[in-house]
Order: sequence, then C-alpha cells, then structure tokens
Amino acid sequence: MRKQPGAWILLLAGAVVLGACAPKPPEAEGGPVRRNVSVQLMEPKPIAVTVKLPVTLRAREEVELRAAIPGVILSLPYEEGMEVPAGVMPPSEWVEADAFLKSNPGLSATDDAVLTRNLRHLDGLAAFAHVDDRAARVNFREAQSTYDAATRTLNRVLSYKDSTEAQVDNARTAQVSARANCDRLRQMIQDAYVASPVKGVLRKRLRRAGEYVNGGELLGVVAVLEPLVAELHLPEHHRHAVSQGSEFDIEIQSVLDAAGKPAHVTAKVRQIDVVAHPQTHTFRVEADIANPGRKLPAGVFGTTYLVVYRNAEALTVPLSALRLRGEKVSLFVVQNDVAREVKDVRIGRTFLDSAELLGDSVKAGQKVVVTGTQLLGDGDPVAVREDPTLKLPAGKGKDARP
Repeated sequence: MRKQPGAWILLLAGAVVLGACAPKPPEAEGGPVRRNVSVQLMEPKPIAVTVKLPVTLRAREEVELRAAIPGVILSLPYEEGMEVPAGVMPPSEWVEADAFLKSNPGLSATDDAVLTRNLRHLDGLAAFAHVDDRAARVNFREAQSTYDAATRTLNRVLSYKDSTEAQVDNARTAQVSARANCDRLRQMIQDAYVASPVKGVLRKRLRRAGEYVNGGELLGVVAVLEPLVAELHLPEHHRHAVSQGSEFDIEIQSVLDAAGKPAHVTAKVRQIDVVAHPQTHTFRVEADIANPGRKLPAGVFGTTYLVVYRNAEALTVPLSALRLRGEKVSLFVVQNDVAREVKDVRIGRTFLDSAELLGDSVKAGQKVVVTGTQLLGDGDPVAVREDPTLKLPAGKGKDARP
C-alpha cells in the first residue's frame, strides 16, 4: 500500500517546529582570547640541602698495658668489660730520716715505716696489675738503711772541725752511692705496677694473676669510650660544610631511646684532614661524642644528615614554571592579566619538583605562572585560574603514587 504525500509534509513540519524550540548554544564573548593559567606568589622561605653520610663510632683510643719487668703477677683483678680507672704514677719526694722521725714521734730508725718512707707514694695507686716486687722491697729496705747510715756519717764528719777533705769526700761519696742504689730499687718497684694512664674499659685481657710474664709482654688492652669518636668521610665538594668546632646530629639505629626510637646524639668536630684521600677524594672528619656512663657502644654505625647548603630567604618555583631553550631558562610572570616573559633566569639548587631562583630577575611579591606555560607567549592575555590539583590530598595527584 503506497503512503500519501501529505504524511511526509507533516513529518518535515514537525521537525522544523522542534528545531525552533531547541536551546541555542552560547555565543562567544567578545574581546581577545585569554589563556587559562595558574600562578604562584613569590614569597621568600628558608631552604636547606642535606646529604646522607654514614658514620662510624669508635673508641677514642686503645691503650696497651704491658709489664715493665719480668715476674709473677701478684694482682690483676679486672675482667673483660670492666672499667679500669686511671692510675698515673704519682710524683714522689725524697724524705730524709730526721725529718720523717720528727713528724712521726715514737718511731726508731730501724722501724719498717722509716725504711719504706720513700715508697709511700705508691700506697693506694689504682694499678691494673702488680708484678711481684717483694725481693726488690727487701733490698730497698737494706739500701735505705745504708743510705741513712751514710747520711749520719756524713753529718758527723762535717761537724768535726778536724775532719780532712778526704774524709768529707769519702763520706759524701758513700752517701751518693747509697742514694743511687735506693733510686734504682725504687724505680724497679714502681715498674712493678702496671697502670692505665686514662680511664677506660678492658677490651682484652691476656694474662691472669699467678702467671709469669716477661718484661714488655702485653697484659691487656683498654678502650677509652668517653668521649667516643665519630668518624666520617666527607666528599671534597662538601668540604665547606664542616669546620673545626661545628656540631652535627647522628642517628644510631642500633641504640634505642626511651621511646623505642633510634637514638640521636650530637658530635663536635675535633679534627679534619688537611689532605683529601687520593682515591676517594674525601676528607676524614673526627668528632667527639659525650658518652657519660658509657651508654653508647663503640664499633657501631650511625647516619648523619649534613647540611651542605642553606638559604634563609630563597625564592623557589615548580619545575613546570620553567621553559628551557637550549641552555637558556625563562619563565612567565603575570602583570595586569598579561603574561610577561622573564628571560635568562638563573637557577640555583634544584629539588625533586622545584628549583631555586638566583639573582633579582624575579622579585618577591610577583606572580609566576606555574601551569599553562606550554603555548604561552610574551604579552598574551591570561585568565588566572586555580590549579585543580592543589585541592587533591597529598599523594593523590595525577602522577603521584599512594
């Protein structure tokens, strides 16, 4: 059955009516086309560049304690890990018998206290070990008695008016010889004491009490742990970051604080090598760490984040704001809704997503274009829009990974 021509006419008329009733698209605004950009206000802020360096904590020094004379060890009361006190040999003065007897009434010239009066400086000496010196002490008593007798003889000879010069010389020679013998024996007795010149911890013990040792034989090694020494190797291009007397922080992973976190200690630089290592081109730095109570062990590793560059009033821009043309760098600032290109921009330190601006080509208070610079030209009108990515939570940006 054929359709009537009038049906087509009705369909076309309906289409025309519907087209007339449909909404019209918005007309473009008049004026120049403005490019959408986002800007950042230049405000000075502090920046710091740090480098991560490994640090070794070691003992300040290790002292070897050796026997000066051969003999059997009478006393060695220290075990490994125990603290060994400093036992510097005290100074001694020679005391004559008459002066000693005058200050100690009731004693006679043959009493043991009188014959050992010049060994009293050894009483209470904090010695690491004591080698058998009993024979030397017996000989010293005899030598002291001989000296005292020679001194009395010399005094009598000098008091006689009829004494000859030969008699005086003989008496004086006898006294000097007796004194020399006393000094020799006293030195042997002093050598029997093995004392540590500094306080430390016994790291290694090689002999025990009752064993025989030879002269010069090693008895033990004492490690000085207060203060500790932090040693690090500084690359030569960061040499300026450290000076003698400066301080830096060290994180020690193997030592935990009261909160259960890695301990942090402060080290003060004591010494810096003046010549770099020929292969590694690094300078060895030694710094002291206070270690009261020896809470920090030696031989462990730490980490320091050393500040190698600091600028208290730096101007930084995102890397997206920079336009590279060969070796030249430029950026855009917005002035009265117009983009102005700043050429020959000098770049300082660069970071993961920003860069430091040097010089005065860009000043504080200016607005720098940070997005939309790809097709932007000098003098283009711009419309400042808010960057939508700034509203996203940290770590949820376009290229960020959770």
